[in-house]
Parts: sequence; structure tokens; C-alpha cells
Amino acid sequence: IGTLDLEMETGEPICVTVSTGLATYLSGDAAEAMIERADAALYDAKNAGRDRVKLAA
Repeated sequence: IGTLDLEMETGEPICVTVSTGLATYLSGDAAEAMIERADAALYDAKNAGRDRVKLAA
């Protein structure tokens, strides 16, 4: 995504990056617990410099 050449209608370039937090299902997990772990991993990715994927521990 970061290598795409995107621009506004005015011709001004746009830089796009993506950070993602992932969580796997643990036996007996409630959906809320998975979402909380994924959210924490997302913030870890952003704090680590953005433009990356982090897997919840």
C-alpha cells in the first residue's frame, strides 16, 4: 500500500500506510477478549513506527 502512487484531484500526492493488529482465537475466548487483544496489537504497531502488522501475544 505504501508504494502506491496516489494523488488528490488537485494533483497533490497522498501517502497511505496501514497498521494492523491481529489476534487469534484461543479456546473458550469471548469475542470481546479477541477484540481487546487485536486493539492492543494495533496500538503496538502504531507505536512501533506504523506501517506494520502486529500479532497479539
